[in-house]
Amino acid sequence: METLILIRETRANCLLAVPTRDWQQFSRSDCFHELNRQIRDLGRDAPVIDFLVVDNSGRTEPTKQKKIGSSSLTVVFEPRVGIPFARNRVLDWAKNNSYWSIAFIDDDVEPSENWLAELTSALFAEDFDAIQGSWSFSYPRS
Repeated sequence: METLILIRETRANCLLAVPTRDWQQFSRSDCFHELNRQIRDLGRDAPVIDFLVVDNSGRTEPTKQKKIGSSSLTVVFEPRVGIPFARNRVLDWAKNNSYWSIAFIDDDVEPSENWLAELTSALFAEDFDAIQGSWSFSYPRS
């Protein structure tokens, strides 16, 4: 399921957030690689999209950061297990780091090929308070 919440204020960058129970497993997933590709493929006119992964497995480790073109990948660890704690960690991160919009996406989705490009173009096309993307179920092939 693709879920996104965008809150417009006056800042210049966006946060793509993925809560997950296992950062290392997620880093090997198709979803992770597709989102990285989409971030790299954004045009120069697109806002800066930073990628935040919240590991919600209960472990505590130092924050990890890596550059991806003009964007960054950050992994933070939320020791309190549960999706509300993970999402609240994202909101705190966004507020403390001056992001003007947040997109949430689940760690088990397959984002459509142009999901991020379409999302960022919507950022400038309309005056909005929130956007929610469509989603459909995809069953594993056996």
